Amino acid sequence: VDGFIVSPSSGMVSNHLDEILQMPRPLVLIDRFLPAPESDWVGADDYASTCAVIERLAGEGHRRIDLVAATSRSVDEIEQGISRPISPIAQRIRALRDATAALGVRYRLHTGAMSRDSTRQVVRAALDAPDPPTALLAAYSEIALTAFQELQQRGLSVPGDLSLVSLDDAQWMTVSSPAISAVRRPSYEMGVRAAEVLLARLAGDGPAGRRHTLPNLIIDRESIGAPRVTAESSNP
Repeated sequence: VDGFIVSPSSGMVSNHLDEILQMPRPLVLIDRFLPAPESDWVGADDYASTCAVIERLAGEGHRRIDLVAATSRSVDEIEQGISRPISPIAQRIRALRDATAALGVRYRLHTGAMSRDSTRQVVRAALDAPDPPTALLAAYSEIALTAFQELQQRGLSVPGDLSLVSLDDAQWMTVSSPAISAVRRPSYEMGVRAAEVLLARLAGDGPAGRRHTLPNLIIDRESIGAPRVTAESSNP
């Protein structure tokens, strides 16, 4: 083996990854960043795209936005910095904090959406809260699908009753009614770039920097609208 392209399974350096780091071979981390010295990272700019989505929602008048994330870490562990989820989720959470603070928007983070059943429970808890969100962000497409199904079962309309955005695009979102607004991550391009960087390192050169960030694409479909209270108040 001349080099490695690895997608880490956690937000910390594991034993097997530490063994790779001890080898005199180039390592490229793809998608999930770790503070590993002498390694490259190729990933998507999840922070910028999440901030842009929140700005879009705030522009529609939303003042309460919730994020449902697929991490086993508790909200307290994340908020207090005790535990760090994988970097795409960590970047989305950081963007949620920063963008809502800058825009004067309230947010709530929900974790534990690790399966369809647990995701359904998390979504129900968000919707049944005394002050439910007017917009819901799903960290992954599977979360968005479960949330969309729960909203349909409750007879709630998107975006009439709740705006829904997936931070991870999927084909089903183009044929649903309404079509779901989403963030498309450059998965193919990340793979190509990771291979290019690794081959360049093997050749003894390559880019000067170690972090290679690719932009996401925000696809604004039909699931974002003004919150119902704003719409009604504008038409007395």
